[in-house]
Amino acid sequence: MSTGREEGSFIHTFWLCALSQIPTLAVACVFLFGLKGKPSIEFAALCVSAVAGAAFAAPRLASSGLGYRRAAKLIADYFEQGLVGTLPIGGTTPAEKAMEHATKAVSRLEFLQRKHDSLTTRDGITGLYNQAFVMERLRLDFERGKRSNDSYAVLVFHLDQLGFVASHGGEADAEAALRHVANSLRKHMDTSDWLGRWDGGEFVGVLWGADEAAARDTCCRLQDSLADDGLMREGRSYSLSLSSGVLFPGRDETFPQLVERIRACLVTVRERGRNSLTVM
Repeated sequence: MSTGREEGSFIHTFWLCALSQIPTLAVACVFLFGLKGKPSIEFAALCVSAVAGAAFAAPRLASSGLGYRRAAKLIADYFEQGLVGTLPIGGTTPAEKAMEHATKAVSRLEFLQRKHDSLTTRDGITGLYNQAFVMERLRLDFERGKRSNDSYAVLVFHLDQLGFVASHGGEADAEAALRHVANSLRKHMDTSDWLGRWDGGEFVGVLWGADEAAARDTCCRLQDSLADDGLMREGRSYSLSLSSGVLFPGRDETFPQLVERIRACLVTVRERGRNSLTVM
């Protein structure tokens, strides 16, 4: 049963989405008044498709937890991208024109969904998974491992020189260093594995089907790759290194216990530094 708050959220978001269709309806009115003919069927079709588009988008936005301000920002973004609907006049019949309009409405809604997915799962600096989604992926992999008994390794990394880069080159150089590390890590991870940014200069990933030797080898390859590929920033040169850690979920371990061990491993890796490798 829906609560009053959920219904209010739906109604508020519905009207937010409906308002986003105003440019479409405005152009439709101008065009139809210019026809001086029989615009009622076409105008009705456009109104229905615009409001239907709003009704389709409303529950997705209302249930996504975006909040009204962020939803409005998304709608403003797709206007800026040039995706504002205009009256399609390529068709020859009202039905064809209505279908074209509906197709454009769906494409705008798909853009909203992609934008929302990117905002809620990706780190804004590196493009890797963000910490919230890393936690979700860890939970899903933990449950998969329990069901299937397949083994996997959790890898953690820490960028040793992030503080040095930030103090000498400022925030822009620090962000460039994080992107540099993320790109280096991405190039050497298999498509079946994944990686995300945890916090600051910390990264967490999962390696499926790996024993300790394979996990160690992967960490060493990633460390060597970054060590061989320095960062240049407007005449400033930075030699970067990653300290890494490996741990395996225990058979009788709970998910909260695994998360605590990951946090402890990150602390150990950060304290040891200097391109070290720790297996816990």
